[in-house]
Amino acid sequence: MLLEETLRPFDALIKEGKVRVIIASNCSSGVRLAEALCIREQNGLARYECLQLEFNL
Repeated sequence: MLLEETLRPFDALIKEGKVRVIIASNCSSGVRLAEALCIREQNGLARYECLQLEFNL
C-alpha cells in the first residue's frame, strides 16, 4: 500500500473535524516513518503527532 493512500484519508478526517490528531504505531522501521513524513511534507498533509511504541504501558 502506498503511504500517500493512507495519509490522504487521515488528512481529510482531520479537516472534517472527525479526528483531532493522528499517531503512528507498529511502524516496522524508521525508514518507513521517515518516508511517510517526507510525503506529508511534500503534499501539505496532516502530520503524525505522536509515535506509539510497540511496548506501551
